[in-house]
Amino acid sequence: GAKDASGWTSLHACAVNGFLELVKLLVEKGKVDISVQSKGGNTALDLATKRGWADVAEYLDELTPRPSTD
Repeated sequence: GAKDASGWTSLHACAVNGFLELVKLLVEKGKVDISVQSKGGNTALDLATKRGWADVAEYLDELTPRPSTD
């Protein structure tokens, strides 16, 4: 849950740099919250998408809860 001055977590840092294996490790073993937003309002998924890390973005997107259509 630690954040830097910009509100980034270790997951944000790994996602923005395209480190898929570290992202998986943090999510699967560290049980980090993928919905945490930085002070700029970005999630790790947002950052990976903006940087073009498709593999990281796809992995995080698969884990992102979807609103119910009921």
